[in-house]
Order: sequence, then structure tokens, then C-alpha cells
Amino acid sequence: MEIFKWAKDIEKIYIELIEKSKKENLEEIQSFRAEQEQILADSIQERQNLVKSVLQTLSEDIEKEVSSFKEKVSKAIGNIVKKYEITKPQILEKAIQQLGLDLNA
Repeated sequence: MEIFKWAKDIEKIYIELIEKSKKENLEEIQSFRAEQEQILADSIQERQNLVKSVLQTLSEDIEKEVSSFKEKVSKAIGNIVKKYEITKPQILEKAIQQLGLDLNA
């Protein structure tokens, strides 16, 4: 019977089309997934590079500030030592007077 053969051929073609469609869709999905994974990997790499750059800049800025702070502290200590050396005799004289050890009075 020709109708059954024709129906069987249609069913075979239908199954082949479904399988072909599944295969193509799977390939498209895999291709899309690979593209998205690459986009994600690129994005992560860009962010890592940005973070690395920011941390490097921050580190350099901190080093500069620490160096500047050390210089300022060193200068301040130098000034304190100079002032102490200048006022040392007066400080000693006052301390002796306060303690009542001034034998010249």
C-alpha cells in the first residue's frame, strides 16, 4: 500500500529533521556557551588587570607618603634636638633650682 509507504517516508523524514534540528541546536548552544565563557574569561582578566594596576598605584602612593612622613619625623626630631641643645643650660638651671640644689643662691 502506497499510503503506508508514503506515511512511513514522512515519519522517517520527520525523525531525521528532528535529529538534525537537535544536533544543530546543540552545536549552536555549545558555540554560544563557548563564546560566553570566553567573554567571561576576558572580563575576569580585564578586572584582574585593573585590580593589579590599582594596587600597584596604591602601593606606590603609600610608599611615597611613608617616605614623606619619615622625612617630616626626621626633621621634627632634628628640630627638637636643636631646641633642646639651645635650652639645655636653662633647663638644667631650672631643674637645680626646683630641686633646691642651687649652691650659688
